[in-house]
Amino acid sequence: MRGSQAPCPEQWAILRRLRSASCPVDLEHLPPVRHPIRVGCEASPCGFHLFPIAGGAALVLPLRIVAQGAFTLCRLHLWGDWVKKEISWLTRCDRHGQYCFHEYREEYSLLFSFEEVLNHRFRPTIELKAGSTLRGLAIGFLPDLAPFEKEEKLAAMICLEDVLGDQYPFNIVLDYGCEPRECKYTVRPTPLGEEVI
Repeated sequence: MRGSQAPCPEQWAILRRLRSASCPVDLEHLPPVRHPIRVGCEASPCGFHLFPIAGGAALVLPLRIVAQGAFTLCRLHLWGDWVKKEISWLTRCDRHGQYCFHEYREEYSLLFSFEEVLNHRFRPTIELKAGSTLRGLAIGFLPDLAPFEKEEKLAAMICLEDVLGDQYPFNIVLDYGCEPRECKYTVRPTPLGEEVI
């Protein structure tokens, strides 16, 4: 291990074993560990990442995940001081075969195409090769989140978990608004009750 190079996982395991055996190991002056992934959050196509719906809030989060090394993603978490309960990631709607917030408002629903949503990709796992990029929407529901009175910017962490249970948190800022703007995901009912985009 060179002085300017961060330890690889095997070297970290050896250093931890030496330290647990009471050997003097200086972990404070080692170079920082490089995450096997990077995560970026982009502007929401709905105008806001979070907006109120019955019983809580909807999350529409465009993510860009870049694998710097081989990585197997198995879980996604959202953490924040304002998060009351664990987020529930939406599953595919039986009625449409896509991802939906049915009757979000009386006059329309929000319908997200299967290909654009990441939720199904980390169930049970997705393997990313080094250098690959994964883009898409993470769609979820936050139960019991009381509506805010005005638009807010909320600090949060999106955390990716691998198959070994190692977690990689990344700071993000979410835009909260009382009403999402109309976008390509807005679906309005026809007079016959069918939904059209």
